[in-house]
This record gives sequence, structure tokens and C-alpha cells, in this order.
Amino acid sequence: MLDIRGILLDIDNTLYEYEPACNAAWTETKKYLAQKVNISPDLADKSLKQAKLKINTLLLNTAASHNRLLQFQILLESLNINPMPHALLMEEIYWNTFLDNMILASGVIDFLQNAKKLNKKICFVTDLTAQIQYRKISKFNLYDYADAIVTSEEIGQDKPHQNMFLYALNKLNLQPNQACMIGDNYSKDVVGAIEHTIKTFWINKTETCVNPQNELIVVVKNFNELLNYLM
Repeated sequence: MLDIRGILLDIDNTLYEYEPACNAAWTETKKYLAQKVNISPDLADKSLKQAKLKINTLLLNTAASHNRLLQFQILLESLNINPMPHALLMEEIYWNTFLDNMILASGVIDFLQNAKKLNKKICFVTDLTAQIQYRKISKFNLYDYADAIVTSEEIGQDKPHQNMFLYALNKLNLQPNQACMIGDNYSKDVVGAIEHTIKTFWINKTETCVNPQNELIVVVKNFNELLNYLM
């Protein structure tokens, strides 16, 4: 049984699969580039990669480094195209398509409903900018299950920065031994949480998964398996 009072919960690649939604979104955005400014898909891919590299160099480990509007602005500028008639439209196409292609992972709702019944407090702890993370939560109608949210935009640093976890605990008014972390990313979710001695459930979907030799880490493959610990 999960004998804790609060749950720190990651969003991306934990509540849903990120890559399929991202790929669909970028495909639609490339269609816009081809139609409006005659940029081929291959050149768009290359230019986006360079734009991400540049923005990560400037804004590494901050929420702004994930900002698609900035990425698309830099992409267009690198091709000597005025970004202002296009970048905002590209961002809208990207995120609208992304949201349309998000599929909630199996077992998430059952887990959250049972957590609610057992009076577990929940705080989303997530990288990226606040607006799009709020839109993802809204897409899945998860507002009623959570008590708080901490984004890297609010903190100024991505996970595993200590303040991501400290702020979440503070918002839930809990100590580290009263909470657990649930996430998919070992270096961000798991490492960040166990540094504060927070018990962590690492959602690892790979078939060849070795359980780390750490009593604070429990490896699960999905929310259906995780529900067994809750109950």
C-alpha cells in the first residue's frame, strides 16, 4: 500500500506518450512551411534542429528553451524569413495538433480517482511553460484530481532542479517522507526526487528493466500496476 499523503506527478511521457503527438504536430507545421514559404520538409527538419541547438545554448534547462514560438522564430530567421507573419500561426498549428493527438495512458483515471477517494493530495511537477501544461491538463479533464501544479517556468529551472520538488512539497504542505514522485524520466524525475529522499515510482515501459538498487525507487510499467501500490 502507498502509505503517503501526497503524490508529485509528472505529465509528459507519464500521463501520455509524447513522441506520437509531437511527430503529428511537427508534420502539420511543416505542411504550413511548405505551403506558405516554400520550405521543404527536409530543410524544415534541419532548420528546427539548428534552432533548438541555438536556443538550448542560450537558455539551457529553462522552460523558455522549450518554447515553440521562440524555436519557430529562430528557425525562420535562420532562413532569412521574417518570422512575425508566420511564427505565431506555426505555434498555434503545432500545439492544436499536438493536443488533438494526445492519448491518455491506460489506468490513469482509475489511479487518480482512487487517489482522490483515499484523500491523497496531488501536485503536477512538470517542465515546459505553464500555459501549454495547463492546456494538456484541461484536454484530459484532470483539474478535479489535482491540488497544485509546479512548472519549470514558475521555478526558472527544469527538473531535476531541487526547487521543482521543494516547491511542490511546500504547496502540498508535506515533508519528503510524506510524498512520492511518479514519473518516466530517470535523470529528471527519479534522480531529482530521491535527492530529497522522496519515494519514487519510475514508470519504465521497457521489457528489459533492471530495478535500481535503491530502496527509494520502485519500478513499474504502467498505471494499472501502480494502482496496486495505491490500494
